Amino acid sequence: MKYLLIPLLCILATSKITLQSKFSKSNNKDMADSIFYNGVMFTSAAILLSFSVLKNTVTYSTYIYGIIMGVLSVVYQFFYICAFSKGKMTLTVIINNFSMILPVTVSFVLFNEELGIFKIIGTVLALVSFVFSAQQEKNSITSNKANKSGAQWLLFTILVFLSNGFISINQKIYSASTQKLQVFEFVAISYITAALLSFLILSILAVRNKNIILKKQPKAIASGCLVGILLGVFQCINTYAASVIDGAILYSTYNCGVSLLSTITGKILFKEKLSAKQQVGVFVGIMAIVFLCL
Repeated sequence: MKYLLIPLLCILATSKITLQSKFSKSNNKDMADSIFYNGVMFTSAAILLSFSVLKNTVTYSTYIYGIIMGVLSVVYQFFYICAFSKGKMTLTVIINNFSMILPVTVSFVLFNEELGIFKIIGTVLALVSFVFSAQQEKNSITSNKANKSGAQWLLFTILVFLSNGFISINQKIYSASTQKLQVFEFVAISYITAALLSFLILSILAVRNKNIILKKQPKAIASGCLVGILLGVFQCINTYAASVIDGAILYSTYNCGVSLLSTITGKILFKEKLSAKQQVGVFVGIMAIVFLCL
């Protein structure tokens, strides 16, 4: 019965990704819109989990690492939306999943955890997949606008990769070094910080540019709230799943499941067409994730 949590996590994560991608392709017009959307998302998640902070005494280390995760989450979610707006959801998700390479490396260097031949193979496959996935379609006539958009997508996706990797590193160091692990309080502090920082940045932008007009359509606000709820529920279930399911099974099946579902969703919902090289990149990427999680 506990293994049914894995497909549930995959569905929750893919639903969140799909809603974000749909927003970025339809409602996301500028930086202010993205930050506002993320602020709504973080606020929803923070409200959902705030009971843990109000009910329990939060340790000093939980505050510190939670705040760090909150700041990194703002960076990560902002560039995630930017990447979705400039490129294919499938390729963005696949490359983002490679970010597990960073915490695996840190665990090997700082905590003497075994790297193993499978993780080395997975790292090599991830690099190969990245090269294939980043290939642009070759058209007979390629516009400068298309080239610029492709370059922006690549930059945004690399920033997503790095920020998500640092989030995992922060979580790893917190869980390995703290004497009293407070998972729900940690996540709550993170999203409270992220929500406050998002609206602080938005206020600064509004002061510096009084012409900023936020496209606060009800659909965009509803989408942000729903994504925030999905994010909060996902973190709660993921925390419980990690305590009852072996990590090798959980992370490998989860990452592969999200990659596959995102590929299917991108093709059906967004009519994404991958070139032959990009299809190879997706396949090799899924294999890389399997090896990295063994």
